[in-house]
Amino acid sequence: MIVRTGLLLAFCAVLSACVSSGNTPPLRTEDGRNQARDAYIQLGIGYLQQGSTEQAKMPLQKALDIDPNSADAHAALALVFQNELEPELADQHFRKALAQGVSTRIQNNYGGFFCTNKAITREPLSNLLLLHKTLCMAVVHVFLKIWV
Repeated sequence: MIVRTGLLLAFCAVLSACVSSGNTPPLRTEDGRNQARDAYIQLGIGYLQQGSTEQAKMPLQKALDIDPNSADAHAALALVFQNELEPELADQHFRKALAQGVSTRIQNNYGGFFCTNKAITREPLSNLLLLHKTLCMAVVHVFLKIWV
């Protein structure tokens, strides 16, 4: 109960930061939309960390309503569906997150999901190629960070 109250207060604090002194509603500015999206993502992740996957879906979906291309919202929703044993939905959201650009964290999460999930066999060759590409990009990214 204390954690829920803390999450709610944190969410309200972030959303109150979106309030501007002008006449422009916060969600009509890019900065306001970004802050609201990030607050919804954090709220969803908080619910996910508590094991409340059903409650995590609503704020994550609201984040996607604000920004349909949010890699972080798609990745968090993929983790929700992975925890709910919905591999097809998890795979869809992981792919949407990866389509937004290179993120070692998302690549690592997708690789772990892919390696432990035997249910994704619709397109075995393309899945294998995507996994290979994802893992190779992650290795190259780590290698470049070490040597550069």
